[in-house]
Amino acid sequence: MSYPVFKDFDKCPADLIDEDFSTKYTLKIKSAAPSNTTITTNTELKGNALVPKLALKWAHPSGFTLEKLEVASDCKLVVETSLSNLTPGLKLEFKGNDSNKADLSFTYSAPAATVTGEVDFANFSSANASISGGHGAFTGGASVNLKI
Repeated sequence: MSYPVFKDFDKCPADLIDEDFSTKYTLKIKSAAPSNTTITTNTELKGNALVPKLALKWAHPSGFTLEKLEVASDCKLVVETSLSNLTPGLKLEFKGNDSNKADLSFTYSAPAATVTGEVDFANFSSANASISGGHGAFTGGASVNLKI
């Protein structure tokens, strides 16, 4: 078993529970499709308007996963992908959109520690890294955030 990600150390239990609950009015329909694909339609009521989104998720047996390919009603595109099984414990992730976001991150989990890193490739404006680990009852970690 590996250690949790450093950024989760100071989250209180209420934050972990409340994160998935809200008072928004939404209709979400998730459907299974062929070839290990999931299609999700999400319509939210904002003011007096309905705001639809269409998302696609697909996983390949090689470890590549298209976590989210989302198109909003204003034709904005959001992409989230991940790649695992390159080496045991390593997961690479990309999160971006069609205008100003392109973040590449990694998480490496080993029995003694968990190491994470993230770089903003769209603007080259930030880089983050953290490590958490421990021995027995002692758990500790460190984080570095660079703003360029």
